[in-house]
Amino acid sequence: MPHNNSAPPARVVQPGANGAQEQYGNKVQLAARPVKAPDILAAARAYARRGWAVFPCGRDKRPIIKDWPHKATTDQEKIREWWGRWPDASIGCPTGPGSGFWVLDVDLPEGPASLAELEDLFGALPPTMEQRTGGGGRQLFFRWPEDREVRNSAGKLGPGLDVRGAGGYVILPPSGHPSGRRYAWITPAEVAEGVKRD
Repeated sequence: MPHNNSAPPARVVQPGANGAQEQYGNKVQLAARPVKAPDILAAARAYARRGWAVFPCGRDKRPIIKDWPHKATTDQEKIREWWGRWPDASIGCPTGPGSGFWVLDVDLPEGPASLAELEDLFGALPPTMEQRTGGGGRQLFFRWPEDREVRNSAGKLGPGLDVRGAGGYVILPPSGHPSGRRYAWITPAEVAEGVKRD
């Protein structure tokens, strides 16, 4: 796995046969075709069809609705209602056993070097679903383990490495970011299991 601070090419690859690629195609250069509000709604509904509960967030990544852990939903009518009311809302998705995954957040500028050190010690991470954040970092999705709980943490694994586990959430593509860029899928791989320590 490469370790550098450069952001991968801007493209959207929707994981899943019924995902947002129905609207965008397999690959889309974001600069060539800006994502508009109706596409965000379509993406939110596609995630719901995949079984991922979603809820609306502001551009600052904060939830718009109260009690989002319990109100996040896969209900298509509720999703249409939310994004009809807030058409520019980002797509929030809870992490944890309900969604079936946890996320490793590799933030710039320190995260890539911290991750490289961990991989030197414990082995390379397996290929898995990955997105580029609006801030230029990476978020790697891993299957929720059945034998233990993954908790939220910030910097515990190393500088620039955060974990989104039980009770956490992530923002999904093609949501916007305060930088003006958008979140984008950079691999279509399935969610993999994380590295296990003996």
